This record gives sequence, C-alpha cells and structure tokens, in this order.
Amino acid sequence: MAAYPHLKNGSAATATAHRVMPKLDEHRTMADKCLRSAREAQTKKERLMYLYMALMWLEQASREDARLPPAPRLKGSSAD
Repeated sequence: MAAYPHLKNGSAATATAHRVMPKLDEHRTMADKCLRSAREAQTKKERLMYLYMALMWLEQASREDARLPPAPRLKGSSAD
C-alpha cells in the first residue's frame, strides 16, 4: 500500500482502494490501447469505434475513481 500512503492499513478506505485501484488502472490501460488502435485505424469508421471504446473505458475509470476516499488535507495548507 506504499503507493497510497494517505490510506491507513486496516481501514475501510484501504479496503476500498484495494478493490478500486486495480480496476481503475485496468480501465485506463484499456482506454490507452483503444487510443493507440484509433491512431492505427485504416478507416474513419474504425477510428471512431476505437475512440468511442476509449471514451467508455475512461468513463468507467472516472466512476471507479469517484469511489476512492478523498485524500486527507495537509496541515498548514492554505485551506486550513
């Protein structure tokens, strides 16, 4: 969990992050693959199909990202 130091081990936030982060990364990876395929597409129809698929993967990633707990506020920030 070192990649997400703001999450405390054993908390509900950690459990949520463990479930959501792999999906989030997978969705973004799939979107990237679709974008690469769109660049290599031979026809406009094929390109649009890949761009649409990339959009769907990014929207799913956005929904997963919304499930993550917010990062804690840092002490001494201008918001305090």
